[in-house]
Amino acid sequence: MRTTVGEVSELGIDSNRVCDFFKKHWQRGIALSEPSFYQWQFTKSPTDTGIDHCMVAVNADTHEIHGAAGVTRRPFFLNGSALNGGELTTWIVDSEHLGHGFGARILKEYEKRYDVLFGMGLSDMAIPVIMRRGFRYIKAIPRYVRVFDFNRVEGYAECTPLGRKLIKQWSDTAQHAFAIETLDREKTAAIEALMRKHFNFFTRDYDHLQWRYADHPVFNYTQNLIYAADKQRGLGCIVCMRLENSVENLNILHVMDFFGDPADMQAAISFINDFCLKNNVHLADFYCTSTGIGRFFLSSGWFSINDDMCFQFPHLFHPVELRKPPTTSVIYWSKKDFVHLSDIGRLYITKEDVDLDRPTAQTYHNLAKHSSER
Repeated sequence: MRTTVGEVSELGIDSNRVCDFFKKHWQRGIALSEPSFYQWQFTKSPTDTGIDHCMVAVNADTHEIHGAAGVTRRPFFLNGSALNGGELTTWIVDSEHLGHGFGARILKEYEKRYDVLFGMGLSDMAIPVIMRRGFRYIKAIPRYVRVFDFNRVEGYAECTPLGRKLIKQWSDTAQHAFAIETLDREKTAAIEALMRKHFNFFTRDYDHLQWRYADHPVFNYTQNLIYAADKQRGLGCIVCMRLENSVENLNILHVMDFFGDPADMQAAISFINDFCLKNNVHLADFYCTSTGIGRFFLSSGWFSINDDMCFQFPHLFHPVELRKPPTTSVIYWSKKDFVHLSDIGRLYITKEDVDLDRPTAQTYHNLAKHSSER
């Protein structure tokens, strides 16, 4: 069997066929099977500019798709330099052609075209293929959780007596005065320039943030620029988050992005806490690989899901499922300067990246109507 591997657009394949492939072969319902969401994810980002760069393995004679892997093109800053980065999502080969090497060929093609690649949520079956291609694997992204109403959370969590005591003890964490300003292009550029000096990360420029948050086809996100109000403020801390109330009797705040000037980060934590208390949020969470940013959550009464076994809380909600650890994995690869990329404490990857916050197909159908009415 002759097989061609290439990008969807360059092979002249209708993107709807890739949606159908995901719908047929992905075990759970996936929003990428919906053409409108697929187009937003893969062709409407500021870097993709209408071109579908997803990679497929196609039978050269019948034109049948046997494998596919989604990618969103996005600049990645590694040791201060901007590289051609790609966010890999939903990598799958149909069951009849497993073992034919299609998955590895797709990855090899991506490696030719990108300098840096990331993916999340790898299956056990995919790990050997990925690692033989030179990728490295982080088993569990650090996840931080703050409990605001244990009575509502208790039925979903695993909590020891120590966990209960810490929830009460940490409820008195000191607050810091904060000021809120509107995000704009100039302020975002200044913060990203500061980030480039200290972190390795996918771009968070103004255009990307607007596509990712303001233009999302389903979810409602907020973007705020927070400053410390009780001392000399810095450039500000950008906080992007989403309130989820789709789980019965439970309001969860997902903090998606938290980055900027360290001088303003304690104030930004206080902003999140204040928002949760005023909006009847029962629990908040935040995923972040960087210890340089995670330290602000650890010192402010947030549990570390990876380390604090006295409190564990699900990360899958449709349906609710408590896996252990209740977070996700990440894979990473670089064509050069792998030493700096492997400095995980400096790596800033959150739930925003690789669209870890993607809705399920059921959520998409439930919320798309309301989203269109916004």
